[in-house]
Amino acid sequence: MDTCFDGRTCHYRYDDGGALIELREGELVTTFTRDAMGRMLERERRDPMGQPAPTTRYVESPLWCQFRQGVLRSIRSLRAKLSNLGGHT
Repeated sequence: MDTCFDGRTCHYRYDDGGALIELREGELVTTFTRDAMGRMLERERRDPMGQPAPTTRYVESPLWCQFRQGVLRSIRSLRAKLSNLGGHT
């Protein structure tokens, strides 16, 4: 439990992995849906009457996927080079 910027009481609920899955700000409830890797897929808000506000869905663009894969390849390559250096000292 915490105090929001506007003085309302905030309650946070987390999954077993420590990711935020629900935020209650006064009577406003926001739920977060995540994939198996913990990445946010969806954010849904409900007003005090339980009516849903517009839902936000998060998707990875193909360009972001290519960028992320390139970064991961670079990291693996760097680790391999550092491992080889460590083995020859």
